[in-house]
Amino acid sequence: AASAYDILLTAWDKNKIEMVEQFNILVLDRQNHCLSFSNIATGGISECSVDAKVVFATALKQRGSGIILAHNHPSGSLKPSSADERITELLCEGGKILQIPIRDHLIVSPRGYFSFVEEGLLF
Repeated sequence: AASAYDILLTAWDKNKIEMVEQFNILVLDRQNHCLSFSNIATGGISECSVDAKVVFATALKQRGSGIILAHNHPSGSLKPSSADERITELLCEGGKILQIPIRDHLIVSPRGYFSFVEEGLLF
């Protein structure tokens, strides 16, 4: 998670991380090396609509073998909401079907991150 966080912070639009919610992914190869950073959706101050089809189309086009999900809360809170938990569950199910597993979901801020895997919320 710490390595993914470093990559995400480097690639994230610094002008938006504390202004609007964004949902980004890291597409991974078979060795879990990062193939790419992709912005999936940009929302407003308190929400962002994520389309699972766009997440997996992005990974499939890049021949990805895994995905790390990431989004920010402009408020700086690192606590996952019930909507965060629902989209994570939905995307994990899709990943199982497509054999492109979700490796983690990070909530990021300039001051730290929350990892679903490290907190035992993703298996």
